[in-house]
Amino acid sequence: MILSMKNMKKSLIVSVLLCLVTVLGAPASVSAKESNQPIKLSYGQNYENKETGEYFRWIDPAEKGMTTAGTVAKDFEFKIRYTVESSSFTIDSSSVSVDATAWVENSVGDRQSGYSGHKYTVKLNRLLSSKSLQFDIGGTESGTISGLKSGGSYTVEVINNDYLSSGIYLVGYGSITNN
Repeated sequence: MILSMKNMKKSLIVSVLLCLVTVLGAPASVSAKESNQPIKLSYGQNYENKETGEYFRWIDPAEKGMTTAGTVAKDFEFKIRYTVESSSFTIDSSSVSVDATAWVENSVGDRQSGYSGHKYTVKLNRLLSSKSLQFDIGGTESGTISGLKSGGSYTVEVINNDYLSSGIYLVGYGSITNN
């Protein structure tokens, strides 16, 4: 009986130690400000992270002095570290023009130099498919995405392709125009 009691105590101690190792060894959760996972928005929603200053907003093109030929599907602006994916919107064409402008800023909004060649991607996502364009920062870039479903529901995803140091952000705006 005494031998059994010692074995039970040892088993209990081993079990408790295994639980502690499992709990302490599990990865800690990462806050939204440090995550490089896409931030996904619900229909018509803007994203604003007051802690990091990051955002994704649908905009009126006149606010940015933008003019477009054709029917604008959506206009947006962003400030991100990694990636953000918008809420869904409808594209009324099988082809769209994408115009985007981006630059690099620090956390107080000062433009940063030394990022020549820095790239970002504007991607249109629909169900299990996506089409994208890769752009350079520093000026307005344009491209065409074809093979879309006219009347289809899409999201726009902006992806920072290259590394940015802490406190540095990819900032810009863009327009998706039905062709």
